[in-house]
Amino acid sequence: MKRYSGFLLVLTAMGVFIAASMLSAREKPGQKTAPNPAVSYAQIEETQTLWNINNIAGWIRNDGYSGNNPYIGNWGVWYPRGTAGVIFQDGLVWGGKVTQSHWPQPQGSYRVGGQTYRIGTLPGHIIQAGTPTTPPVSSNPNNAYIYRIRADWQNLTVNDPEVIQDAAELNNVDTSQVTPAMAQAVLDDYEWAWNNWPGDLGAPFYDLNGNNQWDPGTDEPGLADADQVIWFVCNDLNPGLTTNLYGSQPIGLELQVAMWGYHQPGTTIGQASFRRYRLINKSGFPIDSMFIAQWSDSDIGYFGDDFGGCDSLTILGYAYNGNPEDTEFQQFGLPPAAVGYALLQGPIIPSPGDTATFNFHKLPGYKNLSMTSFGYFAAGSTINDPNLGEYSGTLQWYNLLNGFIPTADTTNPTPYTHGVGPLAGRPTKFPLNGDPVAMAGDIDGLGSNLPPGDRRIVVSSGPFTMLNGDVQEMVLAIIGGITPGPGGNNRTAVAQLKLNSDFIRLMWDDISTGIAQLENPVIPEHLELEQNYPNPFNPATIIRYHLSVSEFVTLKVYDILGREVATLVNERQITGIYRVPFIAADLASGVYVYRITAGGFSKSRKMVLLR
Repeated sequence: MKRYSGFLLVLTAMGVFIAASMLSAREKPGQKTAPNPAVSYAQIEETQTLWNINNIAGWIRNDGYSGNNPYIGNWGVWYPRGTAGVIFQDGLVWGGKVTQSHWPQPQGSYRVGGQTYRIGTLPGHIIQAGTPTTPPVSSNPNNAYIYRIRADWQNLTVNDPEVIQDAAELNNVDTSQVTPAMAQAVLDDYEWAWNNWPGDLGAPFYDLNGNNQWDPGTDEPGLADADQVIWFVCNDLNPGLTTNLYGSQPIGLELQVAMWGYHQPGTTIGQASFRRYRLINKSGFPIDSMFIAQWSDSDIGYFGDDFGGCDSLTILGYAYNGNPEDTEFQQFGLPPAAVGYALLQGPIIPSPGDTATFNFHKLPGYKNLSMTSFGYFAAGSTINDPNLGEYSGTLQWYNLLNGFIPTADTTNPTPYTHGVGPLAGRPTKFPLNGDPVAMAGDIDGLGSNLPPGDRRIVVSSGPFTMLNGDVQEMVLAIIGGITPGPGGNNRTAVAQLKLNSDFIRLMWDDISTGIAQLENPVIPEHLELEQNYPNPFNPATIIRYHLSVSEFVTLKVYDILGREVATLVNERQITGIYRVPFIAADLASGVYVYRITAGGFSKSRKMVLLR
């Protein structure tokens, strides 16, 4: 059952690509990778699964190990789905200062945890401070499984092409090798997860009876009207894991991860997968100067020739190929793609007079932190990976989270500097923030910046304080961009990625806060944009909507920065269907949004002007 009306989505120029591939394995710091033909889906289905509802797909495990293929130890995120890899591994990293703890820290108060090449978390939630639940998976499925649901699972059959493709990817075989048993296992997994959804442990659900608690059989699994949702919970209470990661003792954090996507592979929102990290402080002690960050070893096809970049205005960190072509993508007749992480919702801090977004609601008196820094580094370079298994790695990471180069000197940290452009040599917390499409500003690979190589990127947000029992969220979208066909290359992929990211950010307003509002009957029920592609802004462009009751209606158009460019309707209207022409001969190319308001509620949709 859907909770609110679907999005009006802008089709990209890109189609859906489906193919099978087997990629060669390679090594990464702290982890030996090699193909493992002995692995089968039956051995990993309780602990690992795929997010693969649209045109970007990847692996995730119930302890937070993310973005790496369990069969081949290599790329575990593909874009476009079924073609070349774009991410070798990614994860969440956190760091803060702890002066009280169940675990003394002889070296100092800094603690860093999470998941990179080693995993500092284990499956399960925390019952009470210092006590994780760590029974065998089979004896407590509600605690340690990874759950994957699909809203339309009851309508699928073993012969459905989508089920066959899903089974092929889960079993690492070609679709021609999928057996009826493999396809049935996919359906069985969806059914089991739906019927055993752990809403009582924090898995998201639709509260259909409105009593603010999970009632199996009455309430329904899911969030944000998504077509596929994945959820698991893990914690950092194993000292062996945390010290093996970066030499820190545990803090006492529970991490709940929800991932979701929309079954629209040929549209803008179909180029993205959403993830919400929810951290709960169950240590019994406060955490000061806390940061959280999305870390990614993004490999765009061949791993040795990549670049990184950020856009601090649109809050995006991304990776792209250093050359116009890539050997891995050429196998599919494609130019290289780009991939990025858009920070949609940062941690909250008290801020009188402001309003934050938290748990899909507005929270007065707080504000969301933005991306407060961007970092990058590469193995074997002058900006190297933090040390695994050593406390110096914790110090290096804490500097990185604060927007500095990962050195172990937290007293006198070394800043990043712009490597090229008019600000060359100046300290910055947003290195590589130039425009690689226009070749302007601080561009990776130029000036004093690193040569093309094996990049890691970090999108950080903080600082904030977590008292015992506090909950913080970080919501991101992992987004792909590619421009198939003549003229497509590494830099046009960045242009498409940024365009996709702009759309996703505007859509997030509807996703994060519009769910309850859109159930109100006074809201216009239908909003459609009739486009004359490739230029949607012309005299034939019509914005059509249905007004279910008489209301005062405004219909306005804004640019990507939120500036009003046109008022199309500003009057009381009776019930009916309205068709409003929009002529925009004087507007520049770019992303625009039109917003209709009726009865005090609003609904927004996006358009692209291409000249």
